Amino acid sequence: MQAYLASHHHIGAFLLLVLRACIWLALMVAIFAPLEHFFAVRPAKRFHKDFATNLSWYFINSLVPIFLLGPPSALIAMGVHAVLPATVTGAAAGLPLWRRWSWR
Repeated sequence: MQAYLASHHHIGAFLLLVLRACIWLALMVAIFAPLEHFFAVRPAKRFHKDFATNLSWYFINSLVPIFLLGPPSALIAMGVHAVLPATVTGAAAGLPLWRRWSWR
């Protein structure tokens, strides 16, 4: 299994994105559901008839941009790697993580 995931790391990355979306949903529900319940202008039920629709829209809005922006981003990255010499991309990859993320 580890060899399969090592050769198909994009599957692991996608599953990580799905997990992150689920964690964010749980966190937002844990924060805002009690606030909405206690400070509501018009009190209502927590799980109304459109709850499943709202939940599906959350996942659609989280995952569709990944599918729409992923392929063009991959093409741009492949183009940049094809144009730039390997020494430039290798030098950037050799930097420590904190330095790659810094703006200066």
